[in-house]
Amino acid sequence: MRVRSSRVVEVYGSAERNPAIVCKHLPDGNAGDRMVIVSTDRDLYQLLRQDRVSVWDPLKKKPVTERSFTMKYGIGPDEWAPVKAIAGCPGVKGVGEKTAIKYLTAEMNMNTKTYVKIMKAGDLIARNLKLVELPFAGVRRFVLSRTDEVTKEKWRAVLERLGIKGRARRGLLS
Repeated sequence: MRVRSSRVVEVYGSAERNPAIVCKHLPDGNAGDRMVIVSTDRDLYQLLRQDRVSVWDPLKKKPVTERSFTMKYGIGPDEWAPVKAIAGCPGVKGVGEKTAIKYLTAEMNMNTKTYVKIMKAGDLIARNLKLVELPFAGVRRFVLSRTDEVTKEKWRAVLERLGIKGRARRGLLS
C-alpha cells in the first residue's frame, strides 16, 4: 500500500494480540470518507463495509473488501465473529473457518461428530465471541491527528511509536 495524502489516522486498542488497529481515512468526495484498516488479523474482516471500510493485508499486499470477502466465504462480514469464535482463539478442536461457516449456515449434517462437537462447545464459543466481536467492550478510541497531513515520513513515525517492526513494517511502508 502506498502512503497517500490523507487527513486522519486513528488507532484503536485491540482485545487480542494486536496492540492496535491502525486506520487510514481517505477523503472520498461527496460519498464520505473511506477507511483502510492495516492488519493481518482476519478477525477484523467483521468491520468490512461496502466501499467505505476495507482491510489491507501488508504481508499479502492486497486489500480485502466486503465484496471480495463475501465472494470468498459466502457470508457477510457481520457473520464473521461467530465463525472466528468457533474456529479460532483457540476454538473447537479440528474445526476451521469453512466448517464453522457450514455449521452457522445450516449446511452441515446434524448427525456428524463435528456438528455434535460444536454443539457441546457452547461455553467455549460464548467465551471466544466476547474476545473477537468488535467493538470490544471497554476499549476506547483515540485520535492521533485530525489536521496533519499523513506523509510517508509521518506514517513511519506512527509505526515506530506503535512498535511495528520488521516484515510487517516493511509491508506497511511499501
